[in-house]
Amino acid sequence: MAAVPPFLRAAAAVAAAVLLSACGSRQVIDKINLAQTASYDLAGSRTETAVLVGDYAKKGETRAELLRTGSATRLDMIPRLQAKSGKTLQYGQLRMVVFGKAFASQGIDDILENFFRDPKVSSRLQLAVADGEASKLLAEAGKQRDASYLLTLVEDNMKHGNLPRLGFQKTLFDYYGEGRDIVLPYLTTERGEIAVGGAALFKGDAYAGRVDANEAFLLKLLAGSARDGSYTAALPGAADRDSLVIRCLSSKTKLRLLQPGPVPAIRFDVRLNVLLQEVPHAMRAMSDRELAKLEEELRRLLEGRIEAFATDCAKKGLDPLGLGDFARSRTRGWRAETFYAAYPSLKAEAKVDLRIAQTGVGKMGHRLAR
Repeated sequence: MAAVPPFLRAAAAVAAAVLLSACGSRQVIDKINLAQTASYDLAGSRTETAVLVGDYAKKGETRAELLRTGSATRLDMIPRLQAKSGKTLQYGQLRMVVFGKAFASQGIDDILENFFRDPKVSSRLQLAVADGEASKLLAEAGKQRDASYLLTLVEDNMKHGNLPRLGFQKTLFDYYGEGRDIVLPYLTTERGEIAVGGAALFKGDAYAGRVDANEAFLLKLLAGSARDGSYTAALPGAADRDSLVIRCLSSKTKLRLLQPGPVPAIRFDVRLNVLLQEVPHAMRAMSDRELAKLEEELRRLLEGRIEAFATDCAKKGLDPLGLGDFARSRTRGWRAETFYAAYPSLKAEAKVDLRIAQTGVGKMGHRLAR
């Protein structure tokens, strides 16, 4: 019998190892449930929790299974859900946690601390607030046969929508840091469709209100870059049907502390280039002069909206923009108690430099030219 060449023996060994590894991986997958999305809700004095687990039992097929449980405490989700699962429940792949609005209103401090101390919880975790019961949101998401559906929705909205960059690490920084408050995505359902309905605002560790998807653009703009975000603008004197939609191509915001106290005064210097994404029929054919006038109207409108947004948050004692932290970095001997005692009277000023950087073509074929 001819001797087998060494390189063939090596190739056969590698192939066998790969085959055994694949079989082993399949056996492991068959014996565990991967928790990828979780929820917390308030039900009277009890806490109801749920998880969406990915089921990969059949090759090439995936589905999402919803597991639910209830408890008198808030921190035993995994052990109780494990008791209802026929497989070992692993949460190292947990990437999304949604709080029901009622639950979030009572505070999430213990949940944040528990996740922070657990080495199995990924730093890439995303958090959100549901408009209503979070478990119902998970049930709707499960119909998409994707246990990571909500995570994908939120991350896409941060990249191409009106949500600012958020995540577990930023949430911890905002909560444990001085001079800023937590902001989380706000999720809604309408006719069975899940959407990002804006941003949830917190005071301390408790949900305190929300801004809608349009106002979330201002939050994203002032927090850094609003690239790919869009804003619906109703110009003065125009009917609702004559509103236009602008999409941000690029932006940059700088904060200036005009006065640290006794009443803080802050100015927002904003530069942005926008695209006219949707325009009323009457505005689809415009001269250079008319377009310049539109730029000026949009500039004044955004300045007013920014100032109103900042002062409204201040009156409610909310600091989603981290203005306290900004003032601290510019003020010797800054004290949180002193700043936030005067914060509701904040004087906000906005200076906007807006350019319509590109033109579009309307449905009727009228070109916006410049």
